[in-house]
Amino acid sequence: MNRTPAHVRKLFAWLAERELVDGNPVAGKSRPAKEAPRDRVLDDEEIRAVWRACDGLGHPYGPFVKLLILTGQRRGETAAMLWADLDLEAGTWTIPPGLNKSGRPHLVHLSEPARAILGEMPHVGPWVFTTTGAKPINSFGLLKRKLDDLSDVTGWRLHDLR
Repeated sequence: MNRTPAHVRKLFAWLAERELVDGNPVAGKSRPAKEAPRDRVLDDEEIRAVWRACDGLGHPYGPFVKLLILTGQRRGETAAMLWADLDLEAGTWTIPPGLNKSGRPHLVHLSEPARAILGEMPHVGPWVFTTTGAKPINSFGLLKRKLDDLSDVTGWRLHDLR
């Protein structure tokens, strides 16, 4: 919610630059509230409960969440993982520059459990985590609600697994 005015401000600046609008309705507006950093950390029991709940999610969402736990990588980067960016023999995953915040390639070393999960994934299109082969997984809100129900762990976000 706090970032909405910034996005709208950028949109209207772009529109004004192209003379498609006369003014910017959010110019000079401040954020509605100060953002507080998150400090939620799942304890060992909660991690175990979420891990076990992944088995109830099925493919590809269960393996996806397990890989988030094992690698500590961002949800979006992991969801967009391509088979071409993996070297399971070497145990590495190269996140391309366009997908990570640094703008540089990022090499992730994969543990044996992570490699085992990836080795069991079916190859359906270029993405590792896909249901159709046409695009990577999404619907993270629905995924999170199912995880909460199956694990009885609440008050956390997928980002908290990092």
